[in-house]
Amino acid sequence: MRLHKIKALSRQPKKHIVNEATNEVIIYGEIGDFWDELDAKSLTDKISALKGDITVRINSAGGSVFDGITIFNALKNREGSTKVVVDGLAASIASVIAMAGDEVVMSEGSMLMIHDAWALGYGNASEMRKLADTLDKVSAELAKIYVRKTSNALDEFQ
Repeated sequence: MRLHKIKALSRQPKKHIVNEATNEVIIYGEIGDFWDELDAKSLTDKISALKGDITVRINSAGGSVFDGITIFNALKNREGSTKVVVDGLAASIASVIAMAGDEVVMSEGSMLMIHDAWALGYGNASEMRKLADTLDKVSAELAKIYVRKTSNALDEFQ
């Protein structure tokens, strides 16, 4: 009996919600299959199936940069306009996903947070230098996305 209660209280992974009736995509939670939450494959499949204009609602602290980039590209490359509404937080890679919107709306009290790419790593000094170089490349690509959306100078994002 006690074991059953513990199982019932265990954390259930959050998932994205796609409402085909309203063409609304809800991204609430960590992005990426690492957390078994908002993986790019299942979300982009659903995004590509939506026809016409859509609304994407975001409340996310971020997650996997490459899952996020894949979601960003799926939103940018679809037909129809995309309105992004930041309901609470669009941080880290979630802020990049927000840049996919033709229109971006910040709800009252909401926040958008950007930063250079970061990672956890292990290995010798050579491997750490390679990781640092990769992070620099990723940060430079993300900065270009912010520049295209905002028309701000590149050095404001580096």
